Amino acid sequence: MVVLRVLGLAAVLSFIVACSGGGGSSDLGEKPVAIITITSSDNTTVDEFEVGKTYYLHSNSYSENNLIKDHLWNLSQQPVSSTANVPSSSTKSFEFSPDTEGTYKFDLQVLDGSQYSETESIEIFARSYTYIGGIISEDTSLTRATLKNTQNLA
Repeated sequence: MVVLRVLGLAAVLSFIVACSGGGGSSDLGEKPVAIITITSSDNTTVDEFEVGKTYYLHSNSYSENNLIKDHLWNLSQQPVSSTANVPSSSTKSFEFSPDTEGTYKFDLQVLDGSQYSETESIEIFARSYTYIGGIISEDTSLTRATLKNTQNLA
C-alpha cells in the first residue's frame, strides 16, 4: 500500500512538472529581437559618418510571430551642441544627419503585440572634414569613425 502511494505521488509530481513546461518558454513565446542597421543614400551599410551627410537608420527586427507592431526609438547620447532628434512616431526607418562632431547613441525597442524586446543600441562617431582647395583635411587628433552595436541584456 505504501509503495502504491509513493508511486502515485511520483506520478502526480511528474505530471505537474511536465504541465508546467519544465522551465521552458512561457505562453507568450520568445521575445522579439531588435536589430538596427545604418545605410547611406545608395543603401549600402555604413561604418564611417560625416557631419552634414544623411544616413538612414532601419529596424530589421523580428519576432516569433513575424509581427512587429511598434518601434520605439531613442537618442540616448549626442554631443552637447547637437539639435538632432529621432521621430516621435513608431516608424521602421528614418533619416538622420549628424549636425555636430561627436558620439551619437541610438536605442531601439520593438513590440510584437504582447512583449517588448531587449533594448538594442548602436553608437556612431561623426566627424567633420575641412575642404581646402580640393584636398580633404582631417584633424589627426580624432580617431577613425566607429560603429558599435550593443544589446543591453537584462
